[in-house]
Amino acid sequence: MCGIVGYIGKEKALPRVLRGLKFLEVEEQKIIKLRFFAEKTQTETAEILNISQVQVSRKEKKALEKLKRYMRS
Repeated sequence: MCGIVGYIGKEKALPRVLRGLKFLEVEEQKIIKLRFFAEKTQTETAEILNISQVQVSRKEKKALEKLKRYMRS
């Protein structure tokens, strides 16, 4: 989340990120929560969600782009 947090500052970032999660698909929300709040690796996230690490990577990238757009609005 460093890029997103750096965009608006740490003190305001978390509430906005949490609101932004609502705009993601359920699986994207799970990936972001596991990766950045539970600090799981992509491999660990993939095992938990029963998908491949490559799928986690792609979906994470897509979700982060959505969050960035939300944060800029």
